[in-house]
Amino acid sequence: MAATILIVEDEYAVARGIQYALQQEGYQVAVSRSGEEGLELLCARARISSSLTFACRASTVSKCCAV
Repeated sequence: MAATILIVEDEYAVARGIQYALQQEGYQVAVSRSGEEGLELLCARARISSSLTFACRASTVSKCCAV
């Protein structure tokens, strides 16, 4: 099973370019338009294997980790 990578990017064209490139390499890709939405996806889909870089408030991370 291919790993799923979560992309958190608010610029549509940038997200689509990254998504396309990763899909061409065989990855499944989930796309989020904001850090908060990305955290929700990550918490909801524990199977996502990702390398995730984002900037967000510590309180948002704490809410996700508390679930």
